[in-house]
Amino acid sequence: GINAEYGTQKTDTRMLSLVSVALVLFIANYVSAFSLGDQLHRSVGKYVALPTTLASAASAGWSTRDNTCVPGRGVTLWLESDVPNTENPLGLGFNPTTGLLTSISIIIDGKVPANLMSLGWWENTLSRNMPSLTVGLRPFEDACNATMTTSKLTLGDRVIVNPGRLSWPVPLTSTSPTLKGNYTRGACIAEMGHHWIHDVVAAPGMSWDANNFAPVVPMYDDDNGEINAIFFTVPSIQQGLLSTHNWDGIPLINKLMCQNFCSSQCTFSNTHTWSTLHLYFRDYQNKKCDSPTLHCNAIGSCCETNK
Repeated sequence: GINAEYGTQKTDTRMLSLVSVALVLFIANYVSAFSLGDQLHRSVGKYVALPTTLASAASAGWSTRDNTCVPGRGVTLWLESDVPNTENPLGLGFNPTTGLLTSISIIIDGKVPANLMSLGWWENTLSRNMPSLTVGLRPFEDACNATMTTSKLTLGDRVIVNPGRLSWPVPLTSTSPTLKGNYTRGACIAEMGHHWIHDVVAAPGMSWDANNFAPVVPMYDDDNGEINAIFFTVPSIQQGLLSTHNWDGIPLINKLMCQNFCSSQCTFSNTHTWSTLHLYFRDYQNKKCDSPTLHCNAIGSCCETNK
């Protein structure tokens, strides 16, 4: 009887210890949850602050005629229009109850590479006639649930390309094995960080074919390695003659696009021009490329000195 009782006490003690450890790990994970950032700006050169709450978006002229909350994405609003439009191609998704930002979308005027569409990098979910792409910023359920696990975070804790479909997780730090196994490291550019590019055919190398260039490019802080920004890209011109259509200021010819890389082999087949739209999650003014191993050229593209 004594041995049996002792055994029961020992088992209870172990169970208590396991529960305690699990609770500590849960609390630690919750407290140290990754924060994607505390602000949102778009475009290179002419930085524009974007709303991060439903209330601030509404007061700034964002609206929608479709109030459907899509899991993983939220309710998507458009600037100066209540439907997707090419003059303001960014869509911002919000949780309708908490009002927090849950996703960012982009629509394209024209065609996108067919293989990127078939692989799920581009969709026709926001417009029947225009390709679109959405990055989710929070856990899937947080987009529509009244109770959010990331309610204390301004932007969220992740970057997921086309949540619920492709659901491609963009690595959050430059030390991630997933990043190094699936992306090519590019140049560091001030205010942005180190560019990493995914080629859907040749990763972690590059095929230098525009049709294989994943349309979401993450950039990481030169100092702490955390994701600082992303840009959307498409191998066609989205800007107009009299308007940028709220893309970055000018289209990039291949030679300029290659400034994002640190490779003498950089060139691209199947396009001559690119359009990009940068999004910044943190204070871009404090992001520098000042590691002693970096050498920067005249236009600010910084690469390792041994490259």
